[in-house]
Amino acid sequence: MARVTLQALGNEKGKFLSHAHNSVSLTDGIHGEGEVFVIQKLPGDRVAIACVGAEIGKYLSHASGEVTLKEGIMGEGEEWVMVEHELPNVSFNCAGSENNKTLSHANGKVGLQDGYKGEGELWSKSSI
Repeated sequence: MARVTLQALGNEKGKFLSHAHNSVSLTDGIHGEGEVFVIQKLPGDRVAIACVGAEIGKYLSHASGEVTLKEGIMGEGEEWVMVEHELPNVSFNCAGSENNKTLSHANGKVGLQDGYKGEGELWSKSSI
């Protein structure tokens, strides 16, 4: 499975999605495995976003309407629909009960937005 980084675009360009220190955030640049993920294909058009390094075994979750890390894939809260835009850019829509939400970095914070609005929900996916 390919290891990837997810760089925010728009006003947050240069910041990367991070799971370092067991917390989801944006960081300036890549400091280590805390900014590296594995996109795992699931049945249908869904993916899971897995952590590597110290947080191995944890997945990016949108359960309960918050972006956190969870041990393993507990259900649809750890499932995402990756939408390809102009490559290498992607966005991630929630599966399950948050299916109208999209992973966002707008205003410098990682959270969920009501659908795809623009660059605040766009990530540049790079294999490393």
